[in-house]
Amino acid sequence: MISGKTGLSEAIIEAYTMEKGQKEFYERAAQSAHEPVVRETFQRLAGWEAGHMGYLRHFYSALMEEREPLSFDEFSKTVKPDQIEGGIPVRETGDWLKNYVFLDEIGALAVALKAEADTIVYYKNLASRVQDPQVQVLIQELGRLEDEHLKVLKDLRLQMEETS
Repeated sequence: MISGKTGLSEAIIEAYTMEKGQKEFYERAAQSAHEPVVRETFQRLAGWEAGHMGYLRHFYSALMEEREPLSFDEFSKTVKPDQIEGGIPVRETGDWLKNYVFLDEIGALAVALKAEADTIVYYKNLASRVQDPQVQVLIQELGRLEDEHLKVLKDLRLQMEETS
């Protein structure tokens, strides 16, 4: 887990693994959804997380100039995330998903809203603890991206409530 003394390259790797964990969570949620519209919502969220992974991949590659013995593409294929965004251990998400039956998009959005809100809080707390200004900027940017997701999800929920 990212600590107050984490360097930039370690922070990128840690953030990448969380984004990958969150992407995999949304993919599993899409598979367990009964309604096509819910499945599509979770697939879209998984796509957003894949975008974050790409952002972090490029950032890391530029930082390291791919000097590492393992390319980022190889790393990406082999890394096993131990947590999703917000620092939630991956091992807990399977049980968490079993408790939800996504009958409609509103229920799916509630889960997504909670996940994104928890992640924003996690990144804000983390940014206040890290000492490296570059790591702070990275974490603040990730928080900003998650905040955009939250706004989109809230707007979507309002639209759905108005049409139902």
